[in-house]
Formats: sequence, C-alpha cells, structure tokens
Amino acid sequence: MIKKMMGCVGILVLIITLSFGTFASYAQPTTSIEVSETLYADCSEHQVESVKVTQDVIAKEQERIQKEKEEAERKEAERLAAEEAAEEAAKSQENLDAEKTTAVGSGHSILTKSGGVNYFKGQKETYYSEHVLPGGGLNIPGRHVSDDGTIRDQEGYVVVALPSGNKGEIVETSLGMGKCYDMNAGGDSIDIYTSW
Repeated sequence: MIKKMMGCVGILVLIITLSFGTFASYAQPTTSIEVSETLYADCSEHQVESVKVTQDVIAKEQERIQKEKEEAERKEAERLAAEEAAEEAAKSQENLDAEKTTAVGSGHSILTKSGGVNYFKGQKETYYSEHVLPGGGLNIPGRHVSDDGTIRDQEGYVVVALPSGNKGEIVETSLGMGKCYDMNAGGDSIDIYTSW
C-alpha cells in the first residue's frame, strides 16, 4: 500500500515537471493535465484506502486498550472487595469475641459463682453445684473440694461435664485443667462441678 502511494506521488511529481517543461505546445499540457488528474484520482483512492486501513487499525488498538483497561479495573475492584470482606469478617469476629467477654455475667477472667457464665478462650463455661446435684454416681477417685470451691479428683483435675460426654477427656478451663466425668446433655458449655 505504501509503495503504491509513493509510486503515485512520484508519478505526480514527474507529470507536473513534464507539464511545466512542455508549455511550448498547448496540446501536451492538456494531455499531461488529463493524465495527471487520472493518476491523482487513482492515488487519492489509494490514499483514502490507506487512511481507512489506518483508521481501522487505530480503532482496533483503541478497543483492545479499552478492554484491557476495563479488565484491570474489574480485577482491582474484585481485589478491593475481597480485602473489604476480609476486614469485615475480622471485625465481626472481634465484635463476637468482645460480646463473649462482655456478656452479662461473663466479664470475669475466671468462672465465679456470682458471674455464673464465663467465656474462656472462646468456650462457654457454666457450673453445677454438688449441693443441687450430689454426683454420687460419678465415681470420682479422690474427690475433694479445692480452695477455689471446685470439685477435683485425686490428680487435681477440675471435674467437668462436657457436651461430648467423653469420660477422661482433658480440657483447659479458666479454673485449671479439667477432666470429664459426666455429660452436659443440656448445652454446649463446659459445666464445671463446684461446691458453691
């Protein structure tokens, strides 16, 4: 395409030169002008085609760039949304943890009789008293009341009831390490056996 355009331009220059050089005869300039108009029209068509091709290439390139820009913006929006969702989830968890530690009766770092409920490391703790449930059938070896009012076994474990009821399972409580001797069938908390 470019070679054709350069050829057309070269022919036009040649015709114009010949036309001005042969003005002695009126017939030749007329012929030269007619030929040059035909060639000019032919070259103009090639130039128009060239401009159209160039415009098409530019339009396609602009379209490609626009699509890449939109894709990049979409990915950035997704990334920001994911970050925001992660932050919201973290805040929700923090709020949930804060609610657990500030709920009514659970603001204590350890379970107490007056508090009644405590949250220790995300686990709900409650207590049941030997004065209400004597627990004679629990078969606790070395059963005794410790200084903090909890019922303990001969190894010093706090006696607990777990929702799983897995006897002998060791768990951490706010009052020390506990051992399961009973099932807490009524809830999802660690029930600590006390003498309160």
